[in-house]
Amino acid sequence: MIRKGLKIVAIGTGVFLVLLMGVLIWASTHEDELKKQAVQALESGLLTDMNIGEIDYSVIEYFPNVSLVCNEVFLTDTYGKGDTLLWADEVSFELSLMKMLQGEYAFRQVRISSGGMHIHRDQKARDNYHFWKPSEGDSTSVGFELEKVRLNDIHFRMVDELSDVYIETRNLFSTVSGNITGDFLDLQAELETPSGFVSVEGNDWLPGSRLEGTVHCELHVDSSQYNFPSYALSLNGIALEGIAAFDLSGAGVYCSIQTNLSDVDVRTARALLPPAITQPLAGLRTDGRVDGSFSLEGIADGSKTPDWEFNGSLKNGYLAQDGNPVALDDIDLNVFLAGGGENEGEMRVSQMEASIDGNDVRITALMENFSNPWISGDLRADLDLSDVQRLFALDSIGNLYGEVDMNLQFSGRIPEFRDGQLDIHNLKASKLNGELIMDDVVLDLNDLPRPIESLNGKVALNGEMGSFKEVTLQIDETELGFEGTLSNLLPWLFSDTEVLKVDAICTSSSFMLASFLTEASDTGSSNDEDYTLTLPQQLDLTVDLRVEQFAFRDFEAEAVRGQAKLNSNGVFFEPLNFQTSGGEMELFCSAKPNANGIRLSATTEMHRIDLNELFQNFEDFGQEFITSAHLRGQCDLTASFEAQLDPGLNILPRTIVSQIDLKVENGELMGLQSMMNIAAYMRDNKLISPFVRADELSRKLSHVQFATLENQIDIRNGIIRFPTMDIKSSAMDITVSGTHTFDQHIDYSIALYLRDILIQKDQSEFGQVEDDGLGNRFFLSMSGTVDDPTFGYDRLARKEQKKQEWQEEKETFKELIRDQFSRKKEEKKAEEEEQKSNVTIKVDWGEEDEKKQEKPKEQEEKKKKRWKLFNDDEEEDYEKPPAEDDDDY
Repeated sequence: MIRKGLKIVAIGTGVFLVLLMGVLIWASTHEDELKKQAVQALESGLLTDMNIGEIDYSVIEYFPNVSLVCNEVFLTDTYGKGDTLLWADEVSFELSLMKMLQGEYAFRQVRISSGGMHIHRDQKARDNYHFWKPSEGDSTSVGFELEKVRLNDIHFRMVDELSDVYIETRNLFSTVSGNITGDFLDLQAELETPSGFVSVEGNDWLPGSRLEGTVHCELHVDSSQYNFPSYALSLNGIALEGIAAFDLSGAGVYCSIQTNLSDVDVRTARALLPPAITQPLAGLRTDGRVDGSFSLEGIADGSKTPDWEFNGSLKNGYLAQDGNPVALDDIDLNVFLAGGGENEGEMRVSQMEASIDGNDVRITALMENFSNPWISGDLRADLDLSDVQRLFALDSIGNLYGEVDMNLQFSGRIPEFRDGQLDIHNLKASKLNGELIMDDVVLDLNDLPRPIESLNGKVALNGEMGSFKEVTLQIDETELGFEGTLSNLLPWLFSDTEVLKVDAICTSSSFMLASFLTEASDTGSSNDEDYTLTLPQQLDLTVDLRVEQFAFRDFEAEAVRGQAKLNSNGVFFEPLNFQTSGGEMELFCSAKPNANGIRLSATTEMHRIDLNELFQNFEDFGQEFITSAHLRGQCDLTASFEAQLDPGLNILPRTIVSQIDLKVENGELMGLQSMMNIAAYMRDNKLISPFVRADELSRKLSHVQFATLENQIDIRNGIIRFPTMDIKSSAMDITVSGTHTFDQHIDYSIALYLRDILIQKDQSEFGQVEDDGLGNRFFLSMSGTVDDPTFGYDRLARKEQKKQEWQEEKETFKELIRDQFSRKKEEKKAEEEEQKSNVTIKVDWGEEDEKKQEKPKEQEEKKKKRWKLFNDDEEEDYEKPPAEDDDDY
């Protein structure tokens, strides 16, 4: 039985082999005829032209199918313009041998190697890729009944002008199987490409991305509907699973995509997104793992894109600026992103927790409009300012240290970088609310010569403004308290040109001005008392000063009150009131920088100032001629002052321009060398010394006391000018005028009363001296230098005195004339009134009457000749003023 079965199998196999050999022999002997019929069948099934270089025919390679291998194949598109749709070095078609024997030519498989395909759809929805004719179903029909298509190393490009979509892959390898023939295609595809690229409306997605995986596709060719019931792809290592559908039948492309993401690397995902979405992250390093879902739904027609959304979470995230070692790390958050359609882009961050160098941070945020991002967010953190500074690269303002508890709400647009510079226009319109609580903060700002230390307090922020109270700080030896407002905080933080504006009340128990100036050691000066005023370029400070003790060098003041301004233009006091030198002082002052240092301008009023303390406080005003050791008294003073200060804040004397209105009461001049020189001169002069009480004069001049002294002093061009001033004391009277230069050259005119200096007060070498209260003074000139004065008799001063006395006498004479004239007018008027009131009966007695009338007429004539110009009780004789005599003193 077994033998019989084996015999039947052997006979059947032999018959099959004989038949197979017969078919192969027939196919081989009819190769040219079969090739010709196959090519004719292929061309008859195409809607476009195909050019083939060479054709190889094989019955054995893919038996029982016949292989038709076409080399150098070019297929033109269906537009009829002759453009290339498909090209390949080799296209292999497989046909069923048995059906070919029956006259039916159906292409079952296609292999395309080393070629490309350019698919195109124009703005009128016309495409170039429907290049085959559908099967007609009869036994002699020729058509595509594809079961599998293999693509090897293919350059694929699709351009859809209608939806503004561009897709390109290079080195594509794919195997497509399933129902590939007809109007409905149900395909299973495996694909792999190292370089995938997608552009939608000019936004580049997936640039140079590696794509591999499987896709289930249902294509409705007639209606141009393409459904993907499932896909499982890996995109640059990102696992994508989901469904998709596309409808190309309308005016645009209707898209629907649902994708799930799992354990996605943030850096990898960021590289797949277009710049319009990643722009807010420019200049930032990111890391972490993302889980989430992505959906896209809507029409893409060139004028709009579908709506898309992403819901996900980030674990173990990381965020830092490029080149910055400090990062926001350990980030855990939930995020929602959306865009497309009319949505310009939106991102919501919720439940974000992170840390900066171990300090916890909590953030919620909303971002809108990815092309011009607008952000609102809430930040709660307790941070070290040095970490914050390094995280945000706030190097432009200096160095920050210390702990700050932040509770902030921000709303505004993100600043952009233009030509490498931060555009802070958006920051100016931003709002920052909340509060900062500072604990032992140090601000070592570039604009200040010394750091702000021990900064404690709270700053409340409200929109563009901020307010602070009970803020305390220390700068060097000065402790300050502040309360007030600030503005332009955000632009100042992120820019090296923006100005922080502060308006505050400043209190201090002890204010040391040197704390705010640059020391000599910092400027290279050899003078330890030199300072440099460094004006802030990014600070505009206005303070209401309430200082109890103020000191700078030897100057001290108390109860300082007033307004001070500090900015890049200078320092301004408008005004400043304080107590100093035992009295009160009001000061308007400005110090403005220029090419040579500082230009100082001031006006002041002083009341009840102790002269000795004043000269001590102002370091004797930089001179040694008259110092605090020489002065006593109380002073009232009004003055204006302008001068140039060198970079070390030292006054350049020859630049001083000043006008001073001075009044001194209960004054004393003690041990003043110029006074002692006068006594020495009179003692040593052989002509004068016999008549002068030199020892007594020296004693009096060594300590001059006076009740009141008033004068005006003018200083300019290095010269001090003072007009005549009278120093009246119980001991002696002195009149002084002249000039004194800053290089100690002097030109004085000094008048001493003879009664105070002669041996006998009523005698002189010219005889007896009578003091008339006006003259009898000795005029002395004092010139040369302070150290080597030259004395002489001041003839010019004596002449000027005589002129003045004569002028005074003339004025007195005129006044007497006016008084006498007025009295005469009054007397005559009274007489006329009296005559009118009397009734007189006149009787003409002839000659006797004429004699009686002659006497009064003569008396009247005598009166006219007398020139009576004095009152009855005054001496009538008038002495003509004496002639000037240069030798008279």
